[in-house]
Amino acid sequence: MTIAQHINPGLEQALEGKLVGDELEVTVAPADAYGECSDDRIQQVPMEAFQGMDKVEVGTAVTAQTDQGPINLVITAVSGTQVTVDANHPLAGRSLKFNVIVKDVRDASEAEVEHGHIHGPGGHDHY
Repeated sequence: MTIAQHINPGLEQALEGKLVGDELEVTVAPADAYGECSDDRIQQVPMEAFQGMDKVEVGTAVTAQTDQGPINLVITAVSGTQVTVDANHPLAGRSLKFNVIVKDVRDASEAEVEHGHIHGPGGHDHY
């Protein structure tokens, strides 16, 4: 099996070489999943940046457009004219536990390798 980078690296590595019927319990450390939480990914933004939103409240997920493309944020605090946003992945800093049963193993088709994702039984369906 070739590592395809479609799931977090720790789980993908644990699945390397597994066969149909294999069962395993995997705990993936943050470094091999969604990374550690980084204070650099938390910042305060002026309330004016949220014009047009009905409610600016803690827990709201927003997508910001940046020079590097869109970035997903979660509002973690609202205080007067400032809003604190967190760009860390919601699972950053957490160990993840998986219970896995391998149901099928197959090589990727040429089209899947070319497109960089799996296709469904009928062809170019997306999962």
